[in-house]
Amino acid sequence: MDYSDIYNRFAKGDSIYIPGNSGEPRAFVEALAAVSDLPEISVTHTFIPGVNTAPLATSDNKIIEHAFFPRSGKQLNSDRILFNRDSWMGVFRYLEQQQFDWLVMQLSPPNKDGMCSLGTSIEFLPLLLQRSNKVIGIINHQVPFITNAPAIKLDELACSIECDEPLVSVGSPRSDQASSRIAEHLTTLIDRDSVLQTGIGNIPDIFLSSLTQHTGLKFQSGMLSDGFLELHDAGALASDFDHSCTLCLGSNKFYQRLPDLNNLSLVPVNISHALPSEDTTENFLAINSALQVDSNGRANLEFLGDRRVSNVGGALDFSQRANRGEHSLNVIALPATAGNGKYSRIVSQLSMPEHDSLAGTHVDRVVTEYGIADLSGKTKRQRAMALIEVAAPKFRPGLEKAL
Repeated sequence: MDYSDIYNRFAKGDSIYIPGNSGEPRAFVEALAAVSDLPEISVTHTFIPGVNTAPLATSDNKIIEHAFFPRSGKQLNSDRILFNRDSWMGVFRYLEQQQFDWLVMQLSPPNKDGMCSLGTSIEFLPLLLQRSNKVIGIINHQVPFITNAPAIKLDELACSIECDEPLVSVGSPRSDQASSRIAEHLTTLIDRDSVLQTGIGNIPDIFLSSLTQHTGLKFQSGMLSDGFLELHDAGALASDFDHSCTLCLGSNKFYQRLPDLNNLSLVPVNISHALPSEDTTENFLAINSALQVDSNGRANLEFLGDRRVSNVGGALDFSQRANRGEHSLNVIALPATAGNGKYSRIVSQLSMPEHDSLAGTHVDRVVTEYGIADLSGKTKRQRAMALIEVAAPKFRPGLEKAL
């Protein structure tokens, strides 16, 4: 595919926004990065680690990246990657203050009314349609037209180009004994009226797959994956509830089935992640992963040692909703160990203040394969003892000694 008609429109100093996740137009990103004589431009994006891996700012070009998740790769020039740490609602507020010369986004082919769906990853796109001077549409024949999602008129585009390329996808979850046990524990936290939010990762995927025998499940999430489709096909979802998310990230099968999921809406971040009205916060169950949890319940979602590998993303937004709601819970689910059992993920304290992604007061339950630590209403020592009980047995004496 020749994308030169698009990038030849960019002038020195232009600011461009490109979505990430399953909305990333990867072939275009790769083509853009390969243009050695491209003038100096800045590209803001929502590429996430392990999913949007295509290099952009390299030694072969003059691109400056503005990223909200850390970027890694030998080809990247880190001196031209500017990182902004914030929650997803914080990113929305930041983008509200920006103005872009160009918005480049992947769209579905137009329907009979000339409308193109924004596709599988909505996130900030409705806002950016207002904050961008010109819009370029990459009309991808593999992007489904989703009725319950924002759309744009084809004639509102400054230019468009057609392609037929697979969407960015992720593989099936890797089932293991620890993840399966964690999923079993998580199911005990669900009651009949729970509204669920699950984050990205192996444990949330396995958890969803374990719920096929349930009925009446409700979702208001940031992201949904193939597990949601499994629940739909098993009849486990509440049929009278408007399930919602801001992006879908899974397999190509999942993407192509999205038009069939009539009670699923794809909404922008300022709806999916914002604190709702008081009467819609009850029985909200937020389930997210972490890299570490310390003896006070503080969760590190961002650092491996001293290396930043992620961002707090939507976990902070959803934890605030859970903390506000009656009978709601903010849950952190993680394996008890890392490095094939060499390191404990339950630690006496986080090594640096900036590793504190979620305050201990935000976390109600911590779940490992060894059980559920209930932190609600506990003293500092009681919280530590509850967490020690769900740590791997060989690390418990050391954790007790550190009290």
